[in-house]
Amino acid sequence: MNVFKEITALLGWLSGSLAGIAAVFYACGYLIKRAHLNLLGIGALFSFSEEQYMQEGARFIADMADLLARIALPLLMVAIALAAVVFLLRRTGLRQPMDAVKERLAELAERKPWVWRSAAFGALLVLLTLLIDRELALFGAPLAISDLLFAPSGGAGGDAGQIRQWLVTGDRTSLDNLYFNLTLAVIKGGALLLLAWRVVEPWRLRILLAAPFALTFLLSVLMLPMTYGVLKRPARFPLVVADSGSTMLAGVRGEVYLLDKTGDEFVLWDAAARRVVWLPRDEVKGAEIRRARFLFGTESVR
Repeated sequence: MNVFKEITALLGWLSGSLAGIAAVFYACGYLIKRAHLNLLGIGALFSFSEEQYMQEGARFIADMADLLARIALPLLMVAIALAAVVFLLRRTGLRQPMDAVKERLAELAERKPWVWRSAAFGALLVLLTLLIDRELALFGAPLAISDLLFAPSGGAGGDAGQIRQWLVTGDRTSLDNLYFNLTLAVIKGGALLLLAWRVVEPWRLRILLAAPFALTFLLSVLMLPMTYGVLKRPARFPLVVADSGSTMLAGVRGEVYLLDKTGDEFVLWDAAARRVVWLPRDEVKGAEIRRARFLFGTESVR
């Protein structure tokens, strides 16, 4: 009977874990797709199923796992090197001076713990301010870009204008570097939150004191999948040749892309005229779907 109880408890834990993972996938996928469609200027035209949101979220989590692994590997090598240096120093004649310094620091921490905690918390606040001002503020630039299909060269200047130019020209190196830096900023925000909580944990107002760090970290985590939808998700759609007598296609002179297809409609992009064409399924006699191409960059058709 105990075995059955253990199995039942395990199944309950697995079902709860799977539900939580599915919720994370769905939330990330929703933010990514909405940000991507807002970037293109066609956010009001589409509605997706839960499976599509979850697939997009799973792709994002997989990409993030790969990116975090590439970030963690150099850090792990540095940690191993530092551990080796400390080990060698402890085996040499510097061990006694190091132990003396360690004892003095421990004694100071025991006598006046509030001194070093206050100094450490002030330093963390300065680092948080610098992080927000110099790195996390860059999250707003990608999310400020919209209507890229209809006005690829428009929009404001500054960081948003530069990012728009990278998107239009297909400068993947600059876009990937920006996303990498934003991911590092989120990691730094998480590290500052952990350090701040460690410092203020003995204090009564620890929740209030740690709130700025927690709020900054949570907002950056929410904005990361949205910037992924702008910087990393490619604007890549298949070319289509539709056999239709609709007057909407009478004036088409260039390439046409299939943006979406449902059981009732075709949503097409006329690249030459920069317009979205909606066709009911009944007006389409047939359609030839060709290979997908990027709307912008060197592979796009102008």
